[in-house]
Amino acid sequence: MKKILIIIICFSFLTLISACNGIDITHDEFNADDIVNKMTTEEKVTQMIMIADRTYEKEDGTKVNLTEISADLEALINRYAFGGMILFGQNCAGNTQTYKLIHELQLANANHNSKLLIAVDQEGGRVVRLEEGTQFSGNMALGAVNDLNDTTRVATLMGKELNILGFNTNFAPVVDVNNNPTNPVIGTRSFSDDPNIVSEQATAFMKGLKSSNIISTLKHFPGHGDTSTDSHTGLPLINKTYEELKQNELIPYAELINNGVDMIMTAHIQYSQIEKQKYISKLTGEEIMLPATLSKTIITDILRGDYGFEGVVITDAMEMDAIAKHFDRYDACKLAIEAGVDILLMPTDLGTKAGFKDIEEYIATVVSMVDKGEINIEKINEANKRIINLKHKYGLLDKYSKSNNEYNSGYNQALNEVGSKANHELELEIASKAITLIKNDNCLPLSTSKLTSVVTIDTSDYLGVDFGKALSVKKNINFDYNKTCLANNSIDQLKESIKDSEQIIIFSQMGNASFLKGTNYSKIKELIKYAKESDKKVVILSTNLPYDIALYDLADAIVVAYSPKVTTVIPTTYQPPVKQFGPNIPTAISKMFDPLAVYSGTLPINVYAIDDELNYDLNNIRYERGYGLTK
Repeated sequence: MKKILIIIICFSFLTLISACNGIDITHDEFNADDIVNKMTTEEKVTQMIMIADRTYEKEDGTKVNLTEISADLEALINRYAFGGMILFGQNCAGNTQTYKLIHELQLANANHNSKLLIAVDQEGGRVVRLEEGTQFSGNMALGAVNDLNDTTRVATLMGKELNILGFNTNFAPVVDVNNNPTNPVIGTRSFSDDPNIVSEQATAFMKGLKSSNIISTLKHFPGHGDTSTDSHTGLPLINKTYEELKQNELIPYAELINNGVDMIMTAHIQYSQIEKQKYISKLTGEEIMLPATLSKTIITDILRGDYGFEGVVITDAMEMDAIAKHFDRYDACKLAIEAGVDILLMPTDLGTKAGFKDIEEYIATVVSMVDKGEINIEKINEANKRIINLKHKYGLLDKYSKSNNEYNSGYNQALNEVGSKANHELELEIASKAITLIKNDNCLPLSTSKLTSVVTIDTSDYLGVDFGKALSVKKNINFDYNKTCLANNSIDQLKESIKDSEQIIIFSQMGNASFLKGTNYSKIKELIKYAKESDKKVVILSTNLPYDIALYDLADAIVVAYSPKVTTVIPTTYQPPVKQFGPNIPTAISKMFDPLAVYSGTLPINVYAIDDELNYDLNNIRYERGYGLTK
């Protein structure tokens, strides 16, 4: 009998330990309803808020980046049971600093019943927030590599680095289908303009993050790829029917929901053929349609109803102009919750001391609206159950605690493993695989015995060129070059700078369609003409959106790199901590001089012809998706 009693006690103790450490337990032992029923209205409301605090206002009124927890922020998190916090570049100055900050945030929250969701926009390529670590080459580059195993390798390693630092949520992958070449905000953040490629790549990316215990967040539902307006600065409108969206933008969501994605972020975009409810804009005084973030039709009827998504829906930042300039913030809150949203991202600004008073007023007002029945309590309860279920799934329901040994072990991992030599070697390998050769008229590889001129967009690109040479030197390939840039020089000065060179590399950086009418393209066009008249070889390096390659028929060679991200350091030993660097431009430069180079990247988008008025001819494909030369 004694033995049986001991066994029972031991089993009960082990079960308790498992629960406290976030280890999955049976449904009978975990019930989100029981937890939510014990929460106060204030706890339910704050659990639905994800805060951000990029800067800290000092007593003298000056602002500095928030890289360690402030007394105001610590008190706020201690007081309110927020669902989570998102960190930005201003918060992440280094690996050990970021690790320490996240530890401080979780400690401040430790008196509440669940850990904070600590989120970040770490997409790779153009959008990264960490100062140190491994950046990777971005989604469109992964689409160019077109190897799902490589995509999973990238996301697994990215997730591992985030996990070491203390993050548990990544606002990635972007699943927008970049089917509008004039899109000003998505571009190379998208894997492709083909929804099936986006689906496959995003699924592989999600699985990699999940294997490192990082929550994936798809964005931006139901699709931001076919806009010509940036929702950070305006309120976009897409005039597509639901049936049209189902044939394109919604395909990745259907696939990833079937594969178990946990979180989806909404888009602040009007869909005029779907949403009919109107609102009087506080900016213009005119009627506007509710954007997807505030639309019950889109969030509840389509996403949850038609597509069966049972996970957490989070808004894009509520402080973005698309929402903040047009909607009263309490109306926006009510509409979002009634639409079926679970987490409100950044509904107020904590960048000033006044912001801390403001969020308390915001919370009190929303709680009052719930108590008065102005916001449906059942919607609040349903949202909290979904949040609790998500936190349970990822071991975040227990209170945060770390012994000194645990803290020190994690600190050493942040110091030694995040951005390690092996991690950067994988980064450079993937970047090299992505480089796509579009044209080569007896030009590449470039001669190492001839002087080369490299014409960049700005002086900030110079280190990327130098890093490219450093990569070549490691392969016993050496070459001489001079550098100049489009930004600081007239066309006459540019011609003078390249006159003694026999081969010219010219950077072309298309961020959006405005590039076509800008001065950089005018200078590039003039330089190519001058170089050809002077019998010089010309290589165009497209560093951002590849749509620009349709402009350069006169060039001898065209190479695509897919990311303009600059390099602020040239790593030598790669021993951490190493500042993040853009790997795409250096690997492209190095490859151009390599006699053994084989190009494996292929275009993940269709590149359209550009007419004489410098507009896209969408009926005329200049280079088809899948195109790419090997030599």
